[in-house]
Amino acid sequence: MRVPIDISLAAWIRDLIEKDKLYQFYKSKEWITLRDDILREHHYECQHCLRHGKYTRAYMVHHVNEVRKRPDMALTKTYIDREGREQKNLVPL
Repeated sequence: MRVPIDISLAAWIRDLIEKDKLYQFYKSKEWITLRDDILREHHYECQHCLRHGKYTRAYMVHHVNEVRKRPDMALTKTYIDREGREQKNLVPL
């Protein structure tokens, strides 16, 4: 499923949330492409495990800014925190 051209990504996601169909976002070409890019960029390594000195293969990508709370950031790799620093929004786990 592709994001409808006539509405914004955030509006589309809010509509999916209201209809309890957010899974459609996770099946979209846009998400699958971005998810695969993030996994490749991080060599399919779980970032949580790496912080603890372990190597584990990552199979999913976590949104730091939850999609239900920040649909406008659903396809955003990074964000700027309160201190003005760039942070990762998508993390392989």
